[in-house]
This record gives sequence, C-alpha cells and structure tokens, in this order.
Amino acid sequence: MKNLKLLIHDWDDTITNSFQTYLTWYADFGRHFNIYDAPDLLSVRTRWGESIPSLVNAAFPSISVADADNMVIEFRNSSAFDAVLYTPTIFSDVKSTFEFLRSKNIELGILTHAPTDSLHRSYKKNLGNPYEFHSIVNTYEDLPQPKPHASSFSNIISYICDSNMDTSQTLYIGDSVIDYRAAQAAGIPFIAVVTGITSTEDFLDAGLHSASILESFGDLCHIL
Repeated sequence: MKNLKLLIHDWDDTITNSFQTYLTWYADFGRHFNIYDAPDLLSVRTRWGESIPSLVNAAFPSISVADADNMVIEFRNSSAFDAVLYTPTIFSDVKSTFEFLRSKNIELGILTHAPTDSLHRSYKKNLGNPYEFHSIVNTYEDLPQPKPHASSFSNIISYICDSNMDTSQTLYIGDSVIDYRAAQAAGIPFIAVVTGITSTEDFLDAGLHSASILESFGDLCHIL
C-alpha cells in the first residue's frame, strides 16, 4: 500500500493469542459469581470480536450486557482474578514487524475492545515500556460505541485530521468480521489476519477480497 502513514490494529488474536488464553477466564468468572452452568463457549466463539461485556452475555445468557459491564470490573478487582494467567502472549513475528514498520516511518496505533488495564499489562509483559511503538491507543473505555459502530473510530479519525493525514493513508488490521465491518463503516481500508478464530472463508463470505487477507501480522512486511 503506497503512501501509508498510519497503521492501526486490533490487539486480541491480531497481536496476541487471546481466544485460547481467555477460555479459562470465563469459567473462573462464572465460579466467582456462583454461576454453576458451564459457559457457552460456542456462543463466545460465534461472537468473538465483540466487547467483553457482550462476550460475557454470550457465555452466560442470563447476564445482560449492562450487568456484565459492572461484573467484569468487579471480577478484575477481586482476589480471584489471576492477572498472569489471563495475560496472553504475542505472536512470534509481532515485535520484529513493529520495528520494520517504524523503520518505514509508519506510525502505529491500537483500536481494541480490551480494557485499558488488560492492554497495559499485556503490552508490558510482551513488549516492555507501554506504549513504546504506538502513537495512539484506544481501548474499550475510550470508545464512544464498540465495534462495529463507525463511532468506534472517532478518536482515530480525529487523530488523522489533527495530523494532516487522510483516511486513504491509513490501514486497520484485525482478525474478525466485526473489525472489518467497523473499518468499513469508518471508511478505513482494512486487511484481515487469520491468527484468530475467523477463517479466510469467513472473511471471503463477508465480502473481503482475498488479496486483503493475510496469514499473520508479520506478513505485512511482505506487502508494504
């Protein structure tokens, strides 16, 4: 992509192996609130890419999204919350790709449904000083509405305008169809990676061209 100035990316399953890491999280969440039904992980898988409260609702349909929002905060502040266990690892090619993009003078940003404390912990564990490689970071708490709403990109759009850039010089990388729909709604070019649970076929069925689907974040080095 010529004239690329700003590359924004999702975090969970785009940069880190989050889905597998968080499977334990749902079971522990349920036990903490004395919910004895097993979490519906198939529904979580189907709705992966939505906000964490929405995923809690998928795992435990008796919990509304609004209630889940407060319950997630309570769980994260409880002694049952294992910060080490729930912190995923970045994929092996990520850090070298960040360094490659920086060498090309391409700014980096993050737009994710991950909570601020979760992202900060994950970044520090895997990459060192937060946010060494990134110019703008938007977590769940920063978004006016969650993806796929166009307004999820409102802070990014403001940053683009304030930096005298154009959306055509920007790219969003994500691992879910929800990421794709959000970028579409915001008018941001999109490239998918299939390091999460969304397959190439899923993206093709959603209307994304095969040339815009990569095996991993590291494959950006071969096309930029």
